Amino acid sequence: MNNPMHSPACPGRRAFGAGRCPAFTLTAVLMAVLLGGCRKEEANDPPQVTILQPFDNTSIQVPDTLAVRATLLDAQELAGVTIQLLNDNGIPVVPSVSLAISGTSFDLQRAFPVIDEGLASGPYTLAVRATDGNEQGSDFRTINVSAAPLRLRAVFAVHAAQGGAVPVTRIDSVFQAAPFGTFPGDLSQAVLASGPRLLYLAGAQNAPLRAIDLQNGNERWSAPNQNTLGTAFFTALHQGDDGRIYHATNEGLIRGASSSGVNAFTAESLAQYRTTFLHLQDDQVVAGQEQIAGPQQR
Repeated sequence: MNNPMHSPACPGRRAFGAGRCPAFTLTAVLMAVLLGGCRKEEANDPPQVTILQPFDNTSIQVPDTLAVRATLLDAQELAGVTIQLLNDNGIPVVPSVSLAISGTSFDLQRAFPVIDEGLASGPYTLAVRATDGNEQGSDFRTINVSAAPLRLRAVFAVHAAQGGAVPVTRIDSVFQAAPFGTFPGDLSQAVLASGPRLLYLAGAQNAPLRAIDLQNGNERWSAPNQNTLGTAFFTALHQGDDGRIYHATNEGLIRGASSSGVNAFTAESLAQYRTTFLHLQDDQVVAGQEQIAGPQQR
């Protein structure tokens, strides 16, 4: 005969409550839950990148080519690698090189050209970055760059307007002349900017201020000619050492625009005076002005 004070499921224990009776069973369940909940996720560490060549503080002079060699390792599958040359702000200064790769290891060997003759002297950072699609690993080396030596590349001859257009001739380094382009309208002044590689043509009665690309002869940007008087609209033109093109107009304004055409400076000529000369001295804009209705100059 069964003892009513004992549970058949828990022999030898008093049936004081169903929740306290199966102690060993509850412990086993908790252990199983804990073991299942503490399962360690597989780590996804970033790729390991080691630049073997060039060495840190390597020096080059533009134009040159860096022989880049690096080892790439990853527990996952590598997907790609990029080589960059960066300035102090982390911005690429020459075209980057990107490669699609595969496998868990890769021996990178690549020629990296540094041929932009507009690159200034100074320290730059060579970066090699590898990715597996989720994580990215990088390594860096300092590269000391010496700018390309100054040399005569070309001379541009801007002719007086002929038949409603301004012809321009390009004379190369061996003194061979060839037509560079013909630009509609009239001409007041012209200035060459070697840094941004632009030829500025300022109109007189009707033509705008044009920024012409020296590489292809295309117009990068222009400022309109808003002439309402019977004189040349653009009265002075100067390429500053700060990279801006300063220009004065017969409406009494003096402006300074970046090489991309964004205006960054505005001033006014004296009342009853017109600016006919501009020059940037340190951080000051010097304006030579003539009295509109008299012989005085300031």
